[in-house]
Amino acid sequence: MFRSFWILFLSCAALFLTGCPTPAPEKPPIWEQTKIGDLAPHVAAEPNQQLSDIINFDVYVFEIPATDANILGNIWPALYTQPLQFNSYSAFAMNLFAAGFGQTQDWNRIAEYLRNANAKRVERNSLVLLSGRPKDLYVTSIDSEKTIFYTSVSHVSEGVTIGPGSFVLRIKAQKIPEQRGVCDMSVQPVFTPPRKFRLPLRAEDGKTSPFAFDALELELKMSPGDFLLLGPKRYTTDQSGLAGLFFSTDVPRPSVKLYLFVCGEIAD
Repeated sequence: MFRSFWILFLSCAALFLTGCPTPAPEKPPIWEQTKIGDLAPHVAAEPNQQLSDIINFDVYVFEIPATDANILGNIWPALYTQPLQFNSYSAFAMNLFAAGFGQTQDWNRIAEYLRNANAKRVERNSLVLLSGRPKDLYVTSIDSEKTIFYTSVSHVSEGVTIGPGSFVLRIKAQKIPEQRGVCDMSVQPVFTPPRKFRLPLRAEDGKTSPFAFDALELELKMSPGDFLLLGPKRYTTDQSGLAGLFFSTDVPRPSVKLYLFVCGEIAD
């Protein structure tokens, strides 16, 4: 019960940043109108799933106006990197990616930074994961062939020609049998072609194959109420690099995007 309370508290804190039109003065803030049923993690089994294998995450997407993006310099030092495991932390940073771990007591400070930076919550996704099976969270897409430049695990600058298709964050969680209420969670940027291309291809057609950016995968252990924040080290508009593709947008205004992953229920 205590753990459930803190999960709801963290979700409620995230909700107050929802991007709404200027409310009428007499109305209470939106986070005071939120119902418990709107916040409770939703756990629904897909066909052939066992409820005991289900792990729930809520994913919130925030946008910060580009003019206020310097707040990132306050946000990342306020979170923890020790629990995070990288394929290469140096390569992760060289790609201008940043991430931080926190628990419920850490959220108020982050929420205050977001509020001061005029951040808006623009999206919420409830992910019901089957232990060990990944799900993709859509980020953006390209409608033609494009060369993307990135720093590899070996710290070498490389380019890959891909497209058309979508860029996603591939999320996977695995229960830890000997640790009740704990899971191993991973996030990795991946390019995925349209479904019609997901067939065996000739070598020269490799640009339409899925492509996982191994240098940007991270893993960590999470329990209900823990959160992971993922975003750019700094704001960039360079759409030939991964930080610009994943974390920058011009619609409806130049903004930087942050992804907040909140661990919900881990079924027993």
